[in-house]
Amino acid sequence: MELAEIEAYCQELAFQGVEYEDIRKELEQFQLSEEERRQLLDKTDEFIVQYQLHQQHKAGALVQMLLGGAVLSIGLAVTIGTYLSDGSHYVIAFGAILAGYWGLRKGYAKYKEPPGRYEIRGLKKRSKFNRF
Repeated sequence: MELAEIEAYCQELAFQGVEYEDIRKELEQFQLSEEERRQLLDKTDEFIVQYQLHQQHKAGALVQMLLGGAVLSIGLAVTIGTYLSDGSHYVIAFGAILAGYWGLRKGYAKYKEPPGRYEIRGLKKRSKFNRF
């Protein structure tokens, strides 16, 4: 097997949820040098991190869609409820309807984005000398 095929195999194992140590043990069956094995493990580790970041991104998009749908539903419920009441006036909740639609649409667009390279942001250590 070529190195690219072994890398794809390791990524498939990681995608299936196989632990990192089990992937490392799985690589021992191939005739690889220590440098190649370490490179493959580094690439697999980077794949796992990027996959997890993508899953977090999709979860955030789902939350945004749910919130948008809830606001849209409240706006529609207020509009329909006041229209069906016996009063001579009714309320059209444009703000809630438009805000809910916008949140739903933006969340769906974020959800459908393909996996990309996500930047890992860590905490920046703040120096006591940088006060301005």
